[in-house]
Amino acid sequence: MKNSCFDLAIIGGGPAGMAAALQAASAGISVALLDEGSQLGGHFYKSSLSNIALPLSSTQRLKQIEFQSLLEAIQKSDIKIYQGARVWGIFDREGKTLTLNGDSSPQNQIFRIGFEPIIDSQGWIETRSIIIATGVFDRPIPFPGWEMPGVVTPGAVQIQLEKQALIPGQRVIIAGSGPLQLVVAAELIRCGVEVVAVLDTSALFDAWQRMFAAMGGLKTRFSEGFHALLTIMRKGVPILFRHAVFKALGSNERGVQGVVYGRIDQMGNPVYQTAREAQVDVICCAYGFSPSISLTLHMGCRHVFDPLIGAWKPFYDEKLQTSVAGVFVAGDVTTVGGKPLAQLQGRWAAISALQRLGAWSEEQVRRERSKIISAIRREEKFAQWLWQRYRVLPGLFQIAEEETLVCRCEAVRVADVRLALEDGSYDLFGIKLRTRLGMGQCQGRYCFSNAAMLISLYSGRNASEIDLPTIRPPIVPVRLGYLATCRQFLTHNEEV
Repeated sequence: MKNSCFDLAIIGGGPAGMAAALQAASAGISVALLDEGSQLGGHFYKSSLSNIALPLSSTQRLKQIEFQSLLEAIQKSDIKIYQGARVWGIFDREGKTLTLNGDSSPQNQIFRIGFEPIIDSQGWIETRSIIIATGVFDRPIPFPGWEMPGVVTPGAVQIQLEKQALIPGQRVIIAGSGPLQLVVAAELIRCGVEVVAVLDTSALFDAWQRMFAAMGGLKTRFSEGFHALLTIMRKGVPILFRHAVFKALGSNERGVQGVVYGRIDQMGNPVYQTAREAQVDVICCAYGFSPSISLTLHMGCRHVFDPLIGAWKPFYDEKLQTSVAGVFVAGDVTTVGGKPLAQLQGRWAAISALQRLGAWSEEQVRRERSKIISAIRREEKFAQWLWQRYRVLPGLFQIAEEETLVCRCEAVRVADVRLALEDGSYDLFGIKLRTRLGMGQCQGRYCFSNAAMLISLYSGRNASEIDLPTIRPPIVPVRLGYLATCRQFLTHNEEV
């Protein structure tokens, strides 16, 4: 493997990462853009790729034109693209795990990024600054039977439909909260799937007081949501507000065969007297999104708990710089607000990095600042309205039973978490030691937030008071044969 050094490395090739790369490259610095996918675009542009399996809607055709324009601009630039690059660790120049935070991180800090190459033959790069734009993933909340085959998330359904031309089943119920539910329901209907119902944990007029402040962001998203709603209504699919899934019926051998669902109160507590059953073979369910914080957690960045999404996200200042100097964040990993906000943040993070690198003067930054910051604030109002409406309700965690799994990788049950607390565990680290929660393949990305909400439920503590455990490299599964080739780069015997 050969080594390369860049002024700026951007991890994540979605709207934020692509915008950041173009902004930075326009200043003449050396830029590397790493993405674990085989093509750039992220989740937002996945339906715009050339190998899309289904006919494109008018909205998707517009996305495709926009994506091709961005891709051509990147390909014409001097940006070095690493596709299929799964970043498994970030170290200092001597191969040590980063421990430098805030002002203690020197101006000339060099970061070493290790990734398992899938397409490119190179597996290490060095960089003076980093922008992390790793996005989010669908956030499940445990309910009895959620580990069965046939329980899927909206993002997974979209990938099946748009990339593989596969339908997940014949009778589907859509449940949870967030902006994807209606869009996925409409896509399934257009593919001939019977959608039994759409269950929404929010109330019809939730957060309406904030809607007018968010109108600037709503206008750009109205068309797609309206057409999805129109498709659902024409088909006569009921949309049930303040409803949630109580239980999946079936078995691990035969998969989902039915669902129990019913009303919830304003705190999310199940009203079991309203429970009813429906015959379905797929439960498509997620409760918003969780930021993908594995890299920022691994690097020692400070994180804050956001009660609206019920998960942690990186702390960052006005320049989008984290508590580790030279490391910036942009896009959905900060706040899920859609493509416009992600692209604006990508540009602003790149400008902040350019200033730190000395490639832009304070005067250049000042000229751009007011224009970009005002646009970011406008889009953030939309994001705040969105997640006030689709906030994670604490009562939803009452639905899980004692035998319900919290950590699917290590088969840790709700009862195991409760018993660990009774035995003296105080936080996630203590529960991890006693139960192996978060020690499986996903490294806690799905279970840490849910376990924190359960700790809050059982102990009465605020989830924001619960510390996150550390994550050690490799933060994603990598081949042992590849790791063996990395020894020469870890000069201080860093354990991997």
